[in-house]
Amino acid sequence: DERCVVDVLATMVDETIGSCAELSEWVEGRTWRLEVDDHLDDLKRWKKGKSVDEEKLGSPEYRTKRIFMAEFVKLLHEIGAPEFARQYEWSTCKSQPNCLKRWQTEDDSEKGLTAVDFRAGLALLPFLPMSPGDFKLIAKGLARGSLVQFDRGSLNKLQQYIDAHSDEFADMQEALVELKEVERIYRDSIPDVTHNHVRLLGSGRLWSTIFESAVTGWRIRNLVDESQVGRLRNSKVLTFLFFLLGLLSKLGSISALFGILGGVGLGIAFLYGTRSDTLPFWSMAAGIGLFGGIILSSLTGFMRTIWGRADYRRHYANVLVSWDYCKRTIRANIAETMIKWHRAGRVNEAKTLELVQKPLRFFLQAPLGFLPAKVHRILTDRKYAREALAFIFLRPIRLYFNAGMREQWLRDMVTEGQKNHLLTEEDAGIILGQINEPFIQKYLKSLAVHVCTLPVTQVVSVIIAVIYYFTHRDQPNAWAIGMGIIAVFQVTPISPGSICRGLYVVYLVIREKNFKDYNIAVFLGFFKYVGYLAFPIQMAYRFPVLARFMAAHWATGAVHAVPVFGERGALLEHGVFSAFYNWPLTIRRRMQIRAQWRAKLTPRSWQVIPWAVLGCGLFVVTDTIYLQKNLGLPRLCCDLWWMWWVLIPMAAGSAVTLSAGGTPLGRRIVQAAVCGVLIGLGYAMAHSWIDGWQGIKTLAMYTLWRVFVFVIFATISAILTELKLPEPRGTYPTGRLGE
Repeated sequence: DERCVVDVLATMVDETIGSCAELSEWVEGRTWRLEVDDHLDDLKRWKKGKSVDEEKLGSPEYRTKRIFMAEFVKLLHEIGAPEFARQYEWSTCKSQPNCLKRWQTEDDSEKGLTAVDFRAGLALLPFLPMSPGDFKLIAKGLARGSLVQFDRGSLNKLQQYIDAHSDEFADMQEALVELKEVERIYRDSIPDVTHNHVRLLGSGRLWSTIFESAVTGWRIRNLVDESQVGRLRNSKVLTFLFFLLGLLSKLGSISALFGILGGVGLGIAFLYGTRSDTLPFWSMAAGIGLFGGIILSSLTGFMRTIWGRADYRRHYANVLVSWDYCKRTIRANIAETMIKWHRAGRVNEAKTLELVQKPLRFFLQAPLGFLPAKVHRILTDRKYAREALAFIFLRPIRLYFNAGMREQWLRDMVTEGQKNHLLTEEDAGIILGQINEPFIQKYLKSLAVHVCTLPVTQVVSVIIAVIYYFTHRDQPNAWAIGMGIIAVFQVTPISPGSICRGLYVVYLVIREKNFKDYNIAVFLGFFKYVGYLAFPIQMAYRFPVLARFMAAHWATGAVHAVPVFGERGALLEHGVFSAFYNWPLTIRRRMQIRAQWRAKLTPRSWQVIPWAVLGCGLFVVTDTIYLQKNLGLPRLCCDLWWMWWVLIPMAAGSAVTLSAGGTPLGRRIVQAAVCGVLIGLGYAMAHSWIDGWQGIKTLAMYTLWRVFVFVIFATISAILTELKLPEPRGTYPTGRLGE
């Protein structure tokens, strides 16, 4: 179908602004719909090429797009365009937006896909892969002899393809002849050490083409005017000098960048109290790099500009001799800068016009142009600053006290979720039907409280660090210790902010005398980072649809902040949505099927005892062997920790839940926890006996740590086992699990 590729209508060159442009067909379409799918396990098998039941497979758009792009890549390799095929390689994780689905084909998931990007991507360097798929592409490129991959193709393969389909290309023979000629000129205009190699040493024709093409490129980019084109074409020395000035300008910019980085490094070293005789030398080097780079870049850039363009020479001359012209130039530069600021959101329309008319105020604000746009505007626009700070600090408080505002906030999220296809109509109806549920209101209020506690840890850590510095500033490395205090607050599992969240949940439990509805959140709330998920996890049992949607909504919104890979329509967006929305659905479906399967089995609880005895026995055997080889017993946290903390308790937890027969899920998890307790108790007594009786206090310490560790890992293992088990295949059993 000719509509499978976008129609490129024209390519244009504008020598006035020194730019190229492409005019192509406008595709009325979109990237992809984030499809709800509770058979991700089957989809995973399908991606690996394994046999699956086609009727169960979901995500039809996803599968169709994957097949389309794979076939398109294969076609591009057939016609000799392997480096361009990278634009559609699925494994790059960022190629998916290059393929759109036309709106007219909404009713058919297998039609309407269109390849829309026919420009070369970023150059792929052998030492700089930019995506997971680039490793494979680099290896394939090296096998072809391409050290750097950008836009090189094979005209021989294209010729073979055209010859094999001569009827379809009967009217394209003249275009092929022209393509071969312009391709030769283009390739010979680039030094390209990888492919030209020895030709660079002795080919006068090649170097003539390189110099000629360099002048043409400068003219197209409007770096030189027609009066200079002839002079540069007639003198390779002048052409080389013009190129050298451009190279020096870039080197100056690089030098300034390294100077800035060096200054930052020296600042960090100073804050941490580093003492070294070489610091003055490095400070001087950073200063020379910064200011020398700025001067070199500016001077060589200015020299190149006035050399290449007569209009610029007249312009700078008029600036020097005419005060009126100089003022108009300054105002024009201010106006140009204000246009950029306005487009970037640094200033509003009224402020833009004001600063254009009042140059002094502009120059006072000019240093702020290096700051992020929002910070710049907060510092210069009182109204915007009030609104931004109110949104950050007052909106959570308003959400807490205003039920109508909370409901509207949730309705807006549901509407956005439907628009972005994160929600089906059915799920949206369920959520909106539950919006007046008391627990939903409690959840939204609690979410507002959690948002209010976000800055607590940062504020407390900074205050403590400042107090420490001013009370110990006479001591060496006081700055370093202060910074260390802030860092410690960021990594501790329990922080001032998490304590506030946990105490709020405890307050709800006491006020409402209701532990059941907060039994998960009351524990998770006290932990940092995880505490923000306390109420979504608590809500998952009673309101699973809303819990899944909230997780998907926040996750897909956050992933767009990831540079390149997080763009809309890229693979990471789809993966995050599937992880937070579709995988829970898939797990729920599998667990429901297994529950039906287990319902035919006989419930069992006695299996906890033999598994606990076996676990204790393994520990005792290990202690005995370790004692014989090392003349001492192993310590819990240091020696053979992988066996204590992971293998035995987790294996026991999995074994208990697998052998529980028709026991309900909740009881299976409890049985795994009980098994962990029994292993901990039994092993603590055995360890104490082998070590020689050292009293009740020592036994209590042994027991406390082992029971705590074993219960956690046995329970986690049982839960993971339940989540990871595939759905039963075939008919339901009629007897015991072994049958």
